[in-house]
Amino acid sequence: MQNEITASIPLLDASGYITQEGWARHPYWIYDRSKIHAPWWRIKEWDYFAILSQDKQYGLTLTMSDLGYAGLFAVCWLDFARRTYHQADTLSILPRGKTGFGPNSDLGNISYTDRKLTLDFKDIEFHMDVNDYMKPWRITSSDGRFEMDFTPLIDRSSNINLWLIKSIQHQVFGYFKGTAILDNGQVIQLDNFLGFAEDVLNHW
Repeated sequence: MQNEITASIPLLDASGYITQEGWARHPYWIYDRSKIHAPWWRIKEWDYFAILSQDKQYGLTLTMSDLGYAGLFAVCWLDFARRTYHQADTLSILPRGKTGFGPNSDLGNISYTDRKLTLDFKDIEFHMDVNDYMKPWRITSSDGRFEMDFTPLIDRSSNINLWLIKSIQHQVFGYFKGTAILDNGQVIQLDNFLGFAEDVLNHW
């Protein structure tokens, strides 16, 4: 029987070993770089995100890494229909663990900027009533650059539970109203802008 982690725990103990092996439904492990018993050039820190369109046409990947002696930062646009991709990437020299990776995914705001590329990973929070998705939502960002009210119109929902396969989906269509601030400082105002937001749980 595999061990399920159900509460926050340190990833490493004082000797640098994993405190508790297992799996979790949430990233509960808290990372502390100082507990790794290895020289700075042996420690590798990495964040990677892949976003794939449901129509299987496009994708976007984001990479931020600190390898001690170098850092890699990349944005890649994938066109599956044409079987092509376009990537912009850059390197940092001797970051030595100072890129700024957080102790867990809830405190994982990191950014990098040079003459070629700017990457800024921020937290977006969805404030909604999971017992009634048709109530108004509030969507906020940790840096205050994305602040939206969302008024639902339709909850396109499904609930499939076949024991090993489980899918609970709420694709909610409605109107956005609020502001988004671009990197150049330009403020985008949205007023009754039609779109959708999702809350989805898939086990398969």
